[in-house]
Amino acid sequence: MHTAILHYHLHPGGVTRVIGSQVDALADLMAAGSLTVYTGDMREHGFSPVASVDVKEEEVFGYLSTALPAEEMILRFEPVMDALQKIASANDILHVHNLNLGKNPLFTLAYYRMACQGVHMVHHCHEFPEDRPANYSFLRSVISDLFDESLQDVLYPSLTNVHYIVLTSVDYKRLLRHGIENDRIHLLPNPVSLPPGNTRGLSAKAVKKRLGIDPSLPLCLYPVRAIRRKNIGEFILLSVLFRDRASWVITQPPRNPAEKPEYE
Repeated sequence: MHTAILHYHLHPGGVTRVIGSQVDALADLMAAGSLTVYTGDMREHGFSPVASVDVKEEEVFGYLSTALPAEEMILRFEPVMDALQKIASANDILHVHNLNLGKNPLFTLAYYRMACQGVHMVHHCHEFPEDRPANYSFLRSVISDLFDESLQDVLYPSLTNVHYIVLTSVDYKRLLRHGIENDRIHLLPNPVSLPPGNTRGLSAKAVKKRLGIDPSLPLCLYPVRAIRRKNIGEFILLSVLFRDRASWVITQPPRNPAEKPEYE
């Protein structure tokens, strides 16, 4: 069985870590060359699975600007469709992460049209566009307004060859409410792998020394990017209320320029 894993980018972050865990989990089950990772952007590579895997770049799968004129948007669709067609013809399953997030509506639409042709697909949902109004509006403006497709059908197709992976039971129930059949939804919490042995104390000690913070206080680490929708306000509140009881650290700065002034 040949499998393709697809994502917009492989920048350092949660989705990239999950893809790495997927590759490692499948390494012993797959024959050499039967698993390929495709990404739209390899400029900043945060991908480091233990297992060896073939990684290929398809730029047309990367983020798409909301400012593109309608004529250019239409012209860009065919290359996306062609790239996805080639991948689908070489693989038995396409496993796509955050397909519906609204980062590239052309990719979302091409995926749907391939699914309508019977290609076996898995959509790994880390987030949902309904929680991000600007992204949802972008999807609607391209898929519904420009290409005259039903947004509901494209985002959540009623096709037996399309399955969904969700991270939590809340998201599982959410898709059920969308009308997706129970046997097409799979609950798969994000994996957490730890190195052998008890290294927690040594790691905390090293981090405290590097950051110059009180070595006697516990370390509360929030492993996310410091952007507003990650409940950063709640984390800041806790750090103020309990500043004498622990040290508080966030792991990643924002990438979006709009988020950086508040972060600084």
